Amino acid sequence: MQIFLRERTVAEDRPDVRRAALTRAYGGLLALTLTADARLPSRTHLPPDSSTSAHRPPGDDDVVRQVRQDPVGWLETELSLLVAAVRDLDRLHQTELAARLTSSLTNFFESRSRLAEWRQCLSLGCMANLPVEVDAAIRLSRGQQLFHSGHHRQAVVCLRRARRAYRLLDDARREAVAATALAVAARAVGVPRLAAAAFQRSLDLYGSMPTRPDGPFPQEAWAHLGLGNLRLEFDTDLVAARRHYARAVELFRASGDRRGEANTLGCLSAVDRREGRTGEAIANGESSVALFEVIGDRVNRATAEASLAFDLVASGQFDAARRLLDRAEAMFRRPHNPWGIAKVLRARGRLLLADGNPTEAIATLDLTIEKFEALGQPIGVADALRDLARAHLAAGDRPSARAAADRAYPLYASFGNQDQDRVETWLHGLDDA
Repeated sequence: MQIFLRERTVAEDRPDVRRAALTRAYGGLLALTLTADARLPSRTHLPPDSSTSAHRPPGDDDVVRQVRQDPVGWLETELSLLVAAVRDLDRLHQTELAARLTSSLTNFFESRSRLAEWRQCLSLGCMANLPVEVDAAIRLSRGQQLFHSGHHRQAVVCLRRARRAYRLLDDARREAVAATALAVAARAVGVPRLAAAAFQRSLDLYGSMPTRPDGPFPQEAWAHLGLGNLRLEFDTDLVAARRHYARAVELFRASGDRRGEANTLGCLSAVDRREGRTGEAIANGESSVALFEVIGDRVNRATAEASLAFDLVASGQFDAARRLLDRAEAMFRRPHNPWGIAKVLRARGRLLLADGNPTEAIATLDLTIEKFEALGQPIGVADALRDLARAHLAAGDRPSARAAADRAYPLYASFGNQDQDRVETWLHGLDDA
């Protein structure tokens, strides 16, 4: 960075002069990062407002033009410098500037799956004793990072605090963003009432905001996507899920958010799967994987691959499913993502069962259940127990099959999921056989 190098030439001046020069340099770096962030196609985080008089881009028009024309490319190229800047600001006790720079990088960290750098920035001591609006942004960023790292319960705690902080600040748009993030995490840990309330709060807030000349806020699409997932997983209301997904796709495409679109296509494949439309599920799943590949979102690509594997198994494409699961697992193990690994294990269990290996399927699904229980995810536990029941039955062990299904039934019933009816029917089938 030209501005950084120019300012570093004063390194032999007095400490106070050098500190002031570095602060100006890093302030310019923040302004450039905010410029890049505002042009990213997928934004689930809103950095705190920054005074343009306090932080100005450098006078080099070529740098500013580059940032505006290719924000992702600029952020990729300068990421090492940006993370080093956060560390240096922490060393200089420039806490607010370090936190603002971290917040401005959040959307990039998330969309490019740069979890290690994200965690590194958030772990610094400077992320404390901040102005309230900056502290709220860091709480939101930390909650999002915890969620994408598979630590969903910790994410719920952090995101509750972020949403409350924005409500106290009377910042409707950022509260809506935090409410959506909280709802997504609450759904993941099996608290549908909290998730539904938070999603609805988000949509109510967007609905109360003045109409924008260029259409709805892009972040509103994420609330519709999340509500679709909630209806699919907890209510098993496929019609409502499709309606929310259709609205999400419309909004994502209008704003050019391909990451959001890819997410929604993957969720539509789950609806297709429930309806027994395996061909459509595979087509939507493959489109989801391809989009994530294009935009470089490796973690979500792995998630989409694990989901697609279920449909490939259902269509008898065992080798293709195995290849996808191998690639997804490799991604989830660096850095370690316990939720992703549990998802892959469940798909492997389904694959082993379909391929005629019930004994191996049982061992894999037992491990899957342990991992989902450790994560506090009852939906994951219940789904894996259903698969385990089928595996025990295929192995000729009817008592163990019944025991697994008996464990799944109250879990589904506890959060009103209609899959309890399917489990009950299955259990009656065991009695009648």
